[in-house]
Amino acid sequence: MKYTILIAEDDEQLLKVLRKQFENNDFSVKTADNGATAFELYKSYNPHVVLMDIDMPEKSGWQVLELIRKQDTLTPVFIMTNHHMQEDGALTSYGLGATAFIRKTVSVKEMVALIKSQMKTIYDIPEIISFGHLQLNMSSYILQSPSANYPLKERQAKVLALLAKNKNQLVNSKEIHSLIWNQYDTKNQQMVKNLINNLRDILEKEGISIEPYYGKGYTLKLP
Repeated sequence: MKYTILIAEDDEQLLKVLRKQFENNDFSVKTADNGATAFELYKSYNPHVVLMDIDMPEKSGWQVLELIRKQDTLTPVFIMTNHHMQEDGALTSYGLGATAFIRKTVSVKEMVALIKSQMKTIYDIPEIISFGHLQLNMSSYILQSPSANYPLKERQAKVLALLAKNKNQLVNSKEIHSLIWNQYDTKNQQMVKNLINNLRDILEKEGISIEPYYGKGYTLKLP
């Protein structure tokens, strides 16, 4: 899986270095040199991860983070800052929902390694996923219960895996679109709804629900 990263940094030289390093590590890279552009690119491309400086023109990294977290709690957002930032800066970042707080004294290679590790944790799907009394086999795409087996299509299995890994949490619709098509496109909205409805029909037989949140996403609810 090729990850898309949005890098927001107003230092032109550092932005070039970051772009090159992430592209060399097989990331698809989108860049912004101010906070307003960063948020517009986030909405347009639905990146798998965001790496963002705090001090930027038009909107600060904190302001962009706050906007992102109003509609998306899952996408990892890494906040970068100069070495002089005090502890309060880190606490503010975490309080707004940052995944991690990175000082620019860390080498670019270390930044890439940290973010790649985070991507593996969030997006890599194990072969067997257990939730409630069910097991989802990602090799055969079969959902198993003690009394029945339900063959799934590949896309159904991938979406169910994402929901199951984040059970009882809201999964943003854009995350589901990105998982299936590697990008967000409004023309696919009805396909996602149909896919979710098919999964709901199966899971309701086992007493498990997928709750829709209009304009936001879905939550797999365990009893």
